[in-house]
Amino acid sequence: MALEGMVDLEGIKSEDMSIKKLFEDFYVVPDFQREYVWGPEEVEKLLEDIQGEFEQSTRDYRPDYFVGSIVTNHDRRNDVYHLIDGQQRVTTLFVVLCAIRDYLKELGRPLIAVHKQLEEVSVDSQGEEKTRYRVELQYEDSQDVLAQIAAKRSMIPIESISASTKSAVNLVEAYKNAQTFLRDGTEGLGGDADVVRKFYAFLMQNVKLIRIKTESLGRALWIFETINYRGARLDPMDLMKNQLFMNASEDEFETLKRRWKALVDTLYNARQEEPLAFMRYHILANYAKGKLQSDRVYDWLTHKDNRALVGYGADPIGFTDHLISSARGYVGFIQGRLADGTDCRGLRNVWHMSRTTRQHLILMMAAQGIPASAAYRLAMEVEALYFVFIVARRPKNYFESKFIEWAIKLREFTTAEQVDGFIMSSIVPERTALSEAFEMEFRLIHEDNLPRYRMKYILAKLAQYVDEIGYGSQSEFSLEGYLDKDVEVEHILASKAETATVDAFGGIEEANRWLGSIANLTLLEKPINVVAANKPLTQKLRDYEKSKLLLTSGISPAYRVGKNTAIDRALNNVASFDSWTNEAAVARLDSLVAIAKKVWGLDGPVPGME
Repeated sequence: MALEGMVDLEGIKSEDMSIKKLFEDFYVVPDFQREYVWGPEEVEKLLEDIQGEFEQSTRDYRPDYFVGSIVTNHDRRNDVYHLIDGQQRVTTLFVVLCAIRDYLKELGRPLIAVHKQLEEVSVDSQGEEKTRYRVELQYEDSQDVLAQIAAKRSMIPIESISASTKSAVNLVEAYKNAQTFLRDGTEGLGGDADVVRKFYAFLMQNVKLIRIKTESLGRALWIFETINYRGARLDPMDLMKNQLFMNASEDEFETLKRRWKALVDTLYNARQEEPLAFMRYHILANYAKGKLQSDRVYDWLTHKDNRALVGYGADPIGFTDHLISSARGYVGFIQGRLADGTDCRGLRNVWHMSRTTRQHLILMMAAQGIPASAAYRLAMEVEALYFVFIVARRPKNYFESKFIEWAIKLREFTTAEQVDGFIMSSIVPERTALSEAFEMEFRLIHEDNLPRYRMKYILAKLAQYVDEIGYGSQSEFSLEGYLDKDVEVEHILASKAETATVDAFGGIEEANRWLGSIANLTLLEKPINVVAANKPLTQKLRDYEKSKLLLTSGISPAYRVGKNTAIDRALNNVASFDSWTNEAAVARLDSLVAIAKKVWGLDGPVPGME
């Protein structure tokens, strides 16, 4: 007899289970599997999606969140499940649990329960304790990193774990991203132990998946291929499609079918954007007057009052045409283009700042009726505001609420003058009110509390601003040029600095405090960075002078062109030094803060509006 919640079809068992139940068993990723390939974007997207459902839950309403299915082959002899499909998700969830365990211990609020999802301790015949971890990676590229993360109970820095393969590096970065998520007050949980504990409970009890189990490896591989190549997933928009056909006349069916396919193709061809997420933003941008939870979208659309508001009952083809137009704008905004197809640096930059964020689309979709020049300015202002929100640690639900409130105004605008008035009366005051909090938090920016791509975004924006003053025409200075792999993050004080350099900071402890600080970081072209390596600043200055990036070349006091030149005026923003000490690091931090307040519009208009 099959267990409750389990379907048994000729040796194939399918069971829906919570993450808590999932990690009551043991999993092995066989050595023939591809390595762990998830980067920051995938890890952050998983955490963000779970967080979104977690934040919607209340004492009386706790929606389950489905994260897909996994395919396993059960090895009865060793009581272990071989992961044939789903190792990216399972490995990531395991790493997240490790991060939760370590973070709560750091706060002095450890959870004993989390250890049970990570490991089992038994005693062998010699009376020795033996630890067995719930997830084991058998492929060589893992370099045993997952086991090291699982064993990390002390506050030994994660950097002490050696990782040289791409898979091992990805595992370390996944742990760092999970730690950042727990600490971050804007795009994460905010660091509060009670909130982290509640999130853990939600993760264990309300996040669900389906585990498909077979007794043979060949059968598991066959199922994997079937799911990935011949299976058809249920589309969350199908229910809405049915509603449209129910309200259309028979002679409209063929037209409606073609229009609906155009809508779905637009979304699925754009980096696999989720149709339900688009529909939610479409409603928030065009109709809603308050928050809308993801699992209530269909209920909202089919409510009798809203049927008349959106008009699909009376004109299903007209409603679908509106959806197609909105979807094209939505996809264009994600890809860095305005509704008319014009390239927009503000929209591109938002993606470089936060690879999973979509809240700003509520504003851009609401304002699709405004002129392109006004939309460009709005995007630049939104980029700046979004970053200020992140640095000042405003919670994500705060600025989504603010964006929904503003969308109600923007959807009525048709002129650039209306948008200008809105920016000056709403966005600018909201941003400048956070100036003090922004400056305080910006000074604390450190490699340990930011994903690498966001640190590079910050340095790129600072460098771009200085270069545009010094070199002129902004068209030559897209942010992508600074984010290129041939431009690297340079540590002014190197991690392997000579003793004399460390002594200039008053010893190793103080030097290490500055090592990952933004004050100690700059951008440098890769060929120059190879030469600069671990030299002290007195020797690096000549290398820095060769850089085309004024934020870096300007560190050298000797790098000046002449009085009143554009480059000299640009370099007035950049502090220069002939030695690198505690005092110099403080002065450079002051300099970067001053530039940052200009870049993100805390001292006046957002630059780059030409």
